[in-house]
Amino acid sequence: MVDACMRSLNETGWINFRMRALLVSFASYDLWLDWRWTARHLAQAFIDYEASPVTGSVALLAGLAATWMMVGVIWFVQVVHYPLLAMVGVDRASEIAVEHQRRTGQVVGVPMAIEGVSTLVLLATRPAGVFWLWPWVAAVLLAVALGCTVLLSVPLHAQMASQPTPKVGHRLVRTNWPRTCAWTLRGLVLVVMAAQAWA
Repeated sequence: MVDACMRSLNETGWINFRMRALLVSFASYDLWLDWRWTARHLAQAFIDYEASPVTGSVALLAGLAATWMMVGVIWFVQVVHYPLLAMVGVDRASEIAVEHQRRTGQVVGVPMAIEGVSTLVLLATRPAGVFWLWPWVAAVLLAVALGCTVLLSVPLHAQMASQPTPKVGHRLVRTNWPRTCAWTLRGLVLVVMAAQAWA
């Protein structure tokens, strides 16, 4: 499918939105290419290229995918992982907390970086058709989610790794709700932005 999209783009200079989304998604998430390189490459091929819409659209698509990955991760953590972590005995809590931090960092590092970069690009280069306030709302929601991570979750994980108590696991579940809600709302805002941009 990707090959067919590229052949069509190279022959005609145009492909529809779904094909564009497929190419950007494949380049970013399967090939791990920097979205800026992808945007520059596609810009040279599109006959309907305009600097702001393509850059903003690529950033919107990358941010949308990364955010919804984080929404899935955060709900899994909220509903499954943290409640199970709260059930771990104090004798193994330190070991499990350290391993949790290591593995979680590997899973969320790239999507969080993509979210950060795409948010900045969307603030600077809003796609045509997107209401001016939505990128700012999405940025504030990301700031809330990351703020909760840094100010609430990281200290509790550090406490669980160094001085575990049964209460720490329960506090992780309680204090994760603002982060879960912020990421979910951000995902919905980006869906609205995508609907406006690609209407």
